[in-house]
Amino acid sequence: MSGFVTQAEFEQAQRVVYQNLNPTLQHVWPVLVNEMGCELWLKHENHTPLGAFKMRGGLVYMHSRVQSGHTNGVITASTGNHGQSIPYAAARHDIASVVVVPTNNAQDKNAAMRALGTELIEVGHDFDAARHAWNAHAHAIKANQVGMAIEGGALFLDFASSSIDENAEKMHIQVENSRPREAGEAAHALRIHPDDIDNVFQWCCSNMPEESSGADRPDLRAMVSLAHRFEKLDTFSEMLNNPDSVEDPMLAAIVQSFIQDQHLKGLWDIRLATLTML
Repeated sequence: MSGFVTQAEFEQAQRVVYQNLNPTLQHVWPVLVNEMGCELWLKHENHTPLGAFKMRGGLVYMHSRVQSGHTNGVITASTGNHGQSIPYAAARHDIASVVVVPTNNAQDKNAAMRALGTELIEVGHDFDAARHAWNAHAHAIKANQVGMAIEGGALFLDFASSSIDENAEKMHIQVENSRPREAGEAAHALRIHPDDIDNVFQWCCSNMPEESSGADRPDLRAMVSLAHRFEKLDTFSEMLNNPDSVEDPMLAAIVQSFIQDQHLKGLWDIRLATLTML
């Protein structure tokens, strides 16, 4: 395709998509209409077979590859939705696919990609990354740099989330015993004791500002996302039940994405719409 999509290219892409995908639902939601003061249609791309709009791009991209004669396989890098889109589309053309993911990638995302028949390659240096984040967290605490300590702690939790092992040594012992790897030596496997997860999580949460206001709250965005991952959302129950207390639109979008209670989800929908309208 050219730099700017032409009408003919758009119509071709539309044909490719709808040969493989039923149109997704779109609705006018009365609460949002009242809040926005206009007729507002929401198109539910979460109703596609992969639960995301990105599968549309995968279908069009793989079709264009086949049309240009490239049928000998495809490789891409992703942590989730794109990594499902390409294998899904490739399989419809009987083309082999490979997706490269980081070794700390979410296991449910990896399982979803593998289920589509792709070869998954995990790469990275989890232990070294987690060790550096642990050290950054610990040294920042000693220096009374709370913001940096929360940032380092959140990074450590992110790296550690898929490597929890009750039989693992405590992280401070692993760090003390770590040494540079010899040439050709395999990377040290990352195994994190649950107590280290709990301690770092609790420290970060207890040292954050009590209020959830502020138009840019990367600390809250990180810790709420991690709370969802570790099933610790009760830590933020007051904020979750009070959407109007949040002023950061990215934080509102994160919360809105995992709220299950339909009434509360509706309130977060309104809050997100309000913040993104400003």
